[in-house]
Amino acid sequence: MRLKLTVVLGVLVSGLSLLYAQGAPTGAAVNPSRKQQKKLDGLKGKVTGKIVWATSRVNSNHDIWIMNADGTDKKALTTSPGNVDWFSRFSPDGSRVL
Repeated sequence: MRLKLTVVLGVLVSGLSLLYAQGAPTGAAVNPSRKQQKKLDGLKGKVTGKIVWATSRVNSNHDIWIMNADGTDKKALTTSPGNVDWFSRFSPDGSRVL
């Protein structure tokens, strides 16, 4: 039993190290249809708030980005070569991204 557990843990650790060494596949922006874009344009200036998320759109690392809720003003908050930044959240008072 102990040998099985050691082998399973070894395989798991090896797999995780390969995953992090390779990075995430680089994604791409999705182009909305004309109908979708018209609806998105209708939201500009009407929806308030911020959205924070992780993406590999720019490089093979997941970086944290922030934008207005209406889709405007997208900015990278992190650019961490060799690191994966995930699970971003707003602080309880909304003043910081954690």
